Amino acid sequence: MPDKSKKSKVLLLVSGGPDSATLAKFIEQNKDDVDIHALYLRSGHPSDDREIESANAIVQSVGGKLEIIDISRTVRALGADRVLIHSEASIMPFGNILVLSIASTYAIRIGAQEIYIALHADDAAESYEYTKPYLEKVDGIMRDAKEDAARIITPFIDMTKKEVFASGIEMGVDYSKSWSCIRGDDKHCGECGACRSRRLAFVQCGTEDPTEYEREPVAIESVNPSN
Repeated sequence: MPDKSKKSKVLLLVSGGPDSATLAKFIEQNKDDVDIHALYLRSGHPSDDREIESANAIVQSVGGKLEIIDISRTVRALGADRVLIHSEASIMPFGNILVLSIASTYAIRIGAQEIYIALHADDAAESYEYTKPYLEKVDGIMRDAKEDAARIITPFIDMTKKEVFASGIEMGVDYSKSWSCIRGDDKHCGECGACRSRRLAFVQCGTEDPTEYEREPVAIESVNPSN
């Protein structure tokens, strides 16, 4: 008989950005008796260190554990900057299925039943790889290969980035802990698409932006980074 006293395990894919910060809080508030494990994939991008710092703060805030896997040599060999969508970065084709394959294998290792990823409707509008039908196919492939593979869970897939932010604000997410900037400096630059999209989300939600910027960003709607 299984030991029901043990907590179930979930795996959170975390980037250090506001979307994954919202997802961490979502899991904390909606999953009872759960052990949160988080995974950050280091791609070798200049923003890695700041993202890891933020990811660690986000995961600690919900009582989770962070694991970092370095895939930078793989990303470099395949000619990309990053594996998942981000403003102004060269994104690897089929990067999402690579990420989910690694996550699925890691979930088996730790005994996690679910994999959470903070993709939303604005991401899906950018690439078929981030849509619900694609993710359902990947989930099916994983479970065809191994019946007890972790399920891929995307709570925000039908929500816009604005709606994700609004949900996070309602849940009390501390977005000052998150990192969006494509650069890895001490402060957000305020100039890149990720910074401007970040500011836009706060403006749209009518909430003060707690982010420190080198230059005051101009919020624009023509960019859609995941962070």
